[in-house]
Amino acid sequence: MPCRPASQPRARIRAAQAVGAFAAVTGVVLGGSYAASAEPTGPSQAEVDGARSAVAAAGTQVAALDASYAAASRRLAAVRERSAALGEAANGARWELEKATAAALDARRKSDAAAHTARGARDELREFAAGLYQQDGALGTLGSLLDAGDPQQLLDRASTLEIVSGQQDARLGEALRLSGTAQTLQAAADEAEKARRSAFTRAEQAERIARAEFDLADAEASRLQRTRAGLAERLAALRDTSVRLERERLDAIAAEAAAQEAAAQEAAQAANEPPTSAPPASGTATPPVATGTSTRPTSSATRPT
Repeated sequence: MPCRPASQPRARIRAAQAVGAFAAVTGVVLGGSYAASAEPTGPSQAEVDGARSAVAAAGTQVAALDASYAAASRRLAAVRERSAALGEAANGARWELEKATAAALDARRKSDAAAHTARGARDELREFAAGLYQQDGALGTLGSLLDAGDPQQLLDRASTLEIVSGQQDARLGEALRLSGTAQTLQAAADEAEKARRSAFTRAEQAERIARAEFDLADAEASRLQRTRAGLAERLAALRDTSVRLERERLDAIAAEAAAQEAAAQEAAQAANEPPTSAPPASGTATPPVATGTSTRPTSSATRPT
């Protein structure tokens, strides 16, 4: 008797169920793996702390570099202020030297003129005395009286001798006065020359000090300029900015430091400055006035001979 074949639809159903079960299991596994791999993972606490420490360290470095540059800029400003002050002091010393030189020249002219006049008076007095001696002979004034032939001639000669004696006394007095004046003016000329030499020494010393301070300011400025170039690159890396921006920021720091130093100098000067005196009368010379700018001193002093 022939066997009855299995129902085909039932077999197909079982196969479909098996495939579905496998797909479900596979989907769950694959889906879980995909979900696990797609989920983002955040930084660890150690990484966060490290980043914060790096930012803080960079900020500390930036602040330290800014402070160091500001201090260097203020030192440069102070050196420039001193250089300007010493330059003006050198100008003042040269001005004093010019006055002392003019006074010494004037005193020397007066002394030479008085000495020339005194020499002329002495020479004239010598000639006058020599003439009297030759006229009177060996007996002097007494011989002139003894040679008189009559009383009237005696009176005339006595009167003449009295007049001559008066003229001699007057010339002698004038010669002595001129000689004393010449000696006084000579002493004044010597003192004026001494003052000129002293003024020259002070001017030379002031100029030497001012020149040294000016050279120091030049060196400080060059050193700060080199520091600025390297520092701008370092700050740009720390702050994640451009070198140009950091140079501008450093220039602003330097300007502020210079302004602070200038204000401090003005305050110190005002505290030590005496009350302002009245301006000099018209026509009198006035010394150089400080301009606040540092200029290289130039020598105009005349070395004493």
